[in-house]
Amino acid sequence: MKHYYLNKKNQSKLILFFCGWGNDYHPFLNLLCKDYDVLMLYDYRDLKTEIDFQELLASYKEVHLISWSLGVFVANHLFQDVPFSSTSAINGTLQAIDDRLGIPVAIFDGTIQLFNERNRDKFFKRMCLHPEAITFFEKNKPERELDEQLEELKILRDLILNHPPKKNIYNRAIIGTEDAIFPPQNMIHYWNGLVTEENLIQLEAPHFLFHLYRQWSDLCPSILKNP
Repeated sequence: MKHYYLNKKNQSKLILFFCGWGNDYHPFLNLLCKDYDVLMLYDYRDLKTEIDFQELLASYKEVHLISWSLGVFVANHLFQDVPFSSTSAINGTLQAIDDRLGIPVAIFDGTIQLFNERNRDKFFKRMCLHPEAITFFEKNKPERELDEQLEELKILRDLILNHPPKKNIYNRAIIGTEDAIFPPQNMIHYWNGLVTEENLIQLEAPHFLFHLYRQWSDLCPSILKNP
């Protein structure tokens, strides 16, 4: 895994952000955060990292986990017994490749089989859905090579299908009702009963929704509070 500090000012609180497939830090540089350090993890071709997570997490008074898309599965796979201050899953599930509870199998496999530059760009447009989101993403798109994105997607497929989750670490789920990647109804079916009704939050938003916010605290206002 690669990592990047979206905000690093030696704060006492940390947001640990697990990104979705195929991305890097560029689409998220718009999100401001005055009172938290923000560490982003991405590129899941290899889940090893030079970060000592035990030491890192122990150095903060609060650590809030925010995961998006396939990053929801990856973070849950890596952190089964970490006492996070809060855990939020955005537009993803722990059964990420599933006809009822995640991305339908045929769609996921078809994305791999037909993967090329044109279809990758079509995927990103479907991910953003709305013209303003597409324009934002085009201006801030990830600088990733096509072959490494395909390799990452294949590795994630194997990881998801061969390592079913032992338990759910998330206490909050955010679902974009206009998501064209993870069917919203599948996400609702998955999270219903795993998080409280209060913490099952539906937003009128597409799969990529970060262009709608200026600060991390706007995205998660109930858990990311200013002192």
